[in-house]
Amino acid sequence: MAARIKPLVRMFLQNVPGMKSTLQKNVKKFVKSQTQTNFEPNYIVKSFEASLKRLDTDYIDLLLLHSPSQDVISEEVFDHLKSLKQQGKIRYYGISSGNWETTLMCINNYAWGISALQVPLNLFEREAIKKLLPSANQKNIAIIARESFAHGMLIPPTSNTSNNGGLSYMGLRSWDDRFTFLTKENIRTMIQAALQFVLQTEGVSVVLPGMSKVNHVRENVSALSTTPLTSQEMEQIHSMST
Repeated sequence: MAARIKPLVRMFLQNVPGMKSTLQKNVKKFVKSQTQTNFEPNYIVKSFEASLKRLDTDYIDLLLLHSPSQDVISEEVFDHLKSLKQQGKIRYYGISSGNWETTLMCINNYAWGISALQVPLNLFEREAIKKLLPSANQKNIAIIARESFAHGMLIPPTSNTSNNGGLSYMGLRSWDDRFTFLTKENIRTMIQAALQFVLQTEGVSVVLPGMSKVNHVRENVSALSTTPLTSQEMEQIHSMST
């Protein structure tokens, strides 16, 4: 059906003056509206309630505020999240941020009741290990490690999970071979090594690897059974500059 409709839509757009540009503008406007954020407490609650309805559920396990700036994080915001938790609509809540000052502020304000932090953590971005993990672990705050492949810098061009294999996303960076010593003698792939590093980092609770195809899932999962990084390899990694 879609194959039959597409030529008709294309012909319609080509023959109606101004229709194509109007449609493009409307699409851009829609996309922009979906990427805007609003951390007003009342809006957060309203948006959350709408999400419960769309998901057809009474509660969610974890709610994360995505990349809030320091000027919008307040006690009032977390008071609203606490209220949702007390109502049984949220089990845990936290934030997702790559700003160290913001995440440290959340860790240090214990009264805010944050249970989880999602932060960038990979072979190239290791700041969280010293800046966040000790304090977070001491206060029983879970660490969710994202960007395990450093926006593509840890994905070899020949890998099954390369961009050519379908793993394309905004901000993709060029392959960097500084850590290929972890794949010597073919004991593990670069993808497996990248995931092993995060998995073996003390204090990490969950790892979020990128994937868009079945073979990506398979290689990601295979990291769990591949040869772990040795203590010497971990020491060499931490001795390298980021």
